[in-house]
Amino acid sequence: MSSRKLNLPAIRRVRKFLGELRSQNPARKKGVALFMVIVSMMLIIIVVAEIVMASSVDTKISRNAIHRLQAYYLSNSATKLSLLRLRIFKEVNNQVLGTAAAAMFDTKLIDQIWSMPLPPLPLQEDKTTAHWPGKISASISSESSKIPINLLDKNRHRNSGKAESEDVYNQLESLILGFVQNTDFDKLPYKGMEAKNLLFPLADWIDSDFDRQDGGDENSEYERLKPPYSARNDRMASLSELHMIEGWTDDFVDRFAASFSILNYKTSVNPNQVSINRIKAWGPDLTPEDLQQIEKRRRLQPFADLADLEGFIKNTPGITGGRTFIITPAGLKSHSKEQSFVIEGSGEAGDISRVVKLGVYLPSEFVPPLPDPEKASPEERAKQDTKLKDAKLTDPQVIYVEEAQ
Repeated sequence: MSSRKLNLPAIRRVRKFLGELRSQNPARKKGVALFMVIVSMMLIIIVVAEIVMASSVDTKISRNAIHRLQAYYLSNSATKLSLLRLRIFKEVNNQVLGTAAAAMFDTKLIDQIWSMPLPPLPLQEDKTTAHWPGKISASISSESSKIPINLLDKNRHRNSGKAESEDVYNQLESLILGFVQNTDFDKLPYKGMEAKNLLFPLADWIDSDFDRQDGGDENSEYERLKPPYSARNDRMASLSELHMIEGWTDDFVDRFAASFSILNYKTSVNPNQVSINRIKAWGPDLTPEDLQQIEKRRRLQPFADLADLEGFIKNTPGITGGRTFIITPAGLKSHSKEQSFVIEGSGEAGDISRVVKLGVYLPSEFVPPLPDPEKASPEERAKQDTKLKDAKLTDPQVIYVEEAQ
């Protein structure tokens, strides 16, 4: 009996504990389970969101890569289409010029084969163009009326010499002097600057010797720079080299580089292709309205030569600033046959666009050079000029290729 009395309180306490446990534990279990479910769902949502985001990013990267590749090939297609236009120009030029057919129409209109800009293709989007991956456009610009700065090397084996080098130098000097007259020069940080401050270093950079035009070592200034370098002493491969030449600040490069060419080998100028900025350099008094009239006239009715351009500017009543207009340097020759071009082909696919630039030259058929051009008589020079003028064009040659984003 005593043992029962001793155990009853313990039994009661155990029963009470079990009862409390039965009454409380289910709620605790439910709370823990709910918490674990919520945490698990949050983890699953985060993982799924990461997977979806990574997948969308990868999809976008892949789509952009495809568009980038498509845009690249579209831009190449545009350049090839432009090369075809130059071949057509070459064939028409050779078939018409110098023949009886030339008298039947204005041969200057032949230039429209390459000069007319190519509109974006396809012209409109419909069922017939649904397979097109994007759009293409292209333009062809002439380089034959820009200043051929590489002829400063005086290399007779590369279409240059003393006479050609001096001609280029005079054209460059005329351009710089026109800049001085056309701008409020005194307010710019170039006081005391002369044309030779730019032209001497440019000639030193291109010619093959190591002597400065004004005496001394032409590399002395470059060797003081960090890091030091030397003058190229060869023809420039890109106009971006101008930034490396002594005296050629970014401002000067921005002002003049558009008038330079590393493709052109002619010292003559086509009055219908020469830049308006260069015409402004010849005539500092020309107003923007005057320049618009000149551009309109040569677009509607091309000028025959530089004398025709000069006469139009001087004698047209509506051109107020042309009375003192003079083309400089004196004796600058004109031409009508374009041979140097820059093709710019553009391709667009999705949000991606690519641009490819080609420098193209249309060589003439070989004409034997004069034995000594500097000692040739005026008659011999005139006969040589006629042969060069009438020489047929050959297939276009790609001189360089540039890719831009």
